[in-house]
Amino acid sequence: MAEKKISQLTEVTSLPDRAVGDRDVQINKSNLIPASKSNFTFFIASSNASQDVKDLADFVCDGTNDELVVNDAISQLPDVYSSGRRGGVVLFSEGNFYFEDPILITEVMQITLQGMGNSTMFWRKNEAVNTSTLRPIISVEHTSFSSDVWDKTNIKDIFFISQSQVNAVGVMANLLHYIFVEGCMFKGDKMTGVQFTDVNNGSITNNFFENVLTGIKGVSDVKDIEDILILNNHFTAVRGEAIY
Repeated sequence: MAEKKISQLTEVTSLPDRAVGDRDVQINKSNLIPASKSNFTFFIASSNASQDVKDLADFVCDGTNDELVVNDAISQLPDVYSSGRRGGVVLFSEGNFYFEDPILITEVMQITLQGMGNSTMFWRKNEAVNTSTLRPIISVEHTSFSSDVWDKTNIKDIFFISQSQVNAVGVMANLLHYIFVEGCMFKGDKMTGVQFTDVNNGSITNNFFENVLTGIKGVSDVKDIEDILILNNHFTAVRGEAIY
């Protein structure tokens, strides 16, 4: 068992020049986390991550209702702004994460949820009963739109998958100033990849939408949709609209 969690490590070393199978290679931050993803607040391991990764994680999921673990981590992000707002980076390991209810961000904060690319898979739990109710995997929703308090949500390098018969949504955002979705993949014939309502800044860039019901959907309710950059996204086998 590691003495420190991986988010507490400050020393960066490189893997020795030795065979991959050698057992005496020391596990540390630099050989578990790519350099481009090494700046984070909490590290969450999937239920099927290696034991080395789990030992160094701040939180470990068990493959059942993993949103409980993720929401707990978000609730413990530190206060990093003079106004009392919290924030930080939550990094996810490779592997499968399973969700019955959403990862929920209702507090105004500046937060990044980041995976390791297509090897970090967020699964919407399979449900046999069809429903018209939207079931997001990540929901970023505020109760009101304020010009005095600014939020920022980044979602990066995550593979969203739904095999469910429900109307799943990969990322759902409502009443936000800034949201950025980048480098993600969305797949599932009952899924809307990204749906936003009353969001007035942000970007949806370099994502891949495969075999989804709708790729990107924008809805204007109480606030206009403004300044959303949609660029370099790839759509294939979309059952409805790519951009709606």
